[in-house]
Amino acid sequence: MKKRMRKHSDLQEESSAPYAVNGIDISSHQGKVDFSRLRNSGISFVILRCGYGKDMESQDDFYFERNVSECEKYRIPWGTYFYSYAVNMTEAEDELRHILRLLQEKKPLYPVFIDMEDADEYKKKRNVSEQLCAEICTFLCAGLERAGYCTGIYANLHWLTCQINNPDVEKFDKWLVQWAAEPTYAKPFQIWQYSNRGKIDGISGWVNLDCCYKNYPDLIRQAGRNGYPKRVHDSDNAAFPFKVGDVVRVRRRARNSKGQKISRTMRKGRYVIDSIRENTARLDRQGINMDFYITDLLLTADKQGTSFRWYTVKRGETLRKIALEQMGSGLLLFRLSRYNGLRCRSRLVPGQQLKIPKH
Repeated sequence: MKKRMRKHSDLQEESSAPYAVNGIDISSHQGKVDFSRLRNSGISFVILRCGYGKDMESQDDFYFERNVSECEKYRIPWGTYFYSYAVNMTEAEDELRHILRLLQEKKPLYPVFIDMEDADEYKKKRNVSEQLCAEICTFLCAGLERAGYCTGIYANLHWLTCQINNPDVEKFDKWLVQWAAEPTYAKPFQIWQYSNRGKIDGISGWVNLDCCYKNYPDLIRQAGRNGYPKRVHDSDNAAFPFKVGDVVRVRRRARNSKGQKISRTMRKGRYVIDSIRENTARLDRQGINMDFYITDLLLTADKQGTSFRWYTVKRGETLRKIALEQMGSGLLLFRLSRYNGLRCRSRLVPGQQLKIPKH
């Protein structure tokens, strides 16, 4: 899977290291999702529909408030999208008020996307021009940025290529919809929705599958967007015994920052510190994606990039197959799974990043 990245106007990339995490997007069409099962499915983020159209409660997504609450409860990073039905700038202003009302007192770790398409031909029947669609996108995204949010545009390949291929929308991040083995969009995009036929534990029926190539959670926190206070860069704080990039393991009797016990397999894993904040450290999102108190971490002799290398999962691959092809024996799947904080039968998703130990 080819990585294509573009810097957001407000968010700067932290490094050039490969980054890809897997997620889904849901709305009331998925009904009541069981997030307790979803959190163990290998998904790193969820994009939730918040609503559509005019600023009326009847056009809020029925499950949005519950979905946000469940994501927060189970510590699943989330973002949101809003389906635009605006056919003039007056309606676009009303939609902006609608989005801001729904986001009150919420702090998403992924952007607020404007869903610009015409699945039911509502815009076509009202002769909404390509130029007007681009102006509506620009107005909504600019309004959200002024309100302090990281924002972007969600659209399918045709719309991005033909309908809203406009210089005014170039500066905003893109969430590409293209259900295919490989993306063919010629310009940069940050999230790719590559399938509408996903099966995820905790959801009945099909669900859209996404891959994100930008580390939004860290970048949003660092820039102080989406309701988060702007923070001092981790490397500027000399009081911590660790630094970002250190490879660590977790103490035997440690619990995560929520007080939850961790498994024996997790204790044997090796993890990279992604970020440090106050007295906790976030361990790599390609692995366990958890915060731990710094006093419960032990520095190892491993060095990121020398003791292991990154590997991007391809469609249809399993831990056993990767262990056989990358480490020389399928029996090494136990070491591979433990090293990444996974179970031997964990389901892998195309684009997922694994650490391949070198020794």
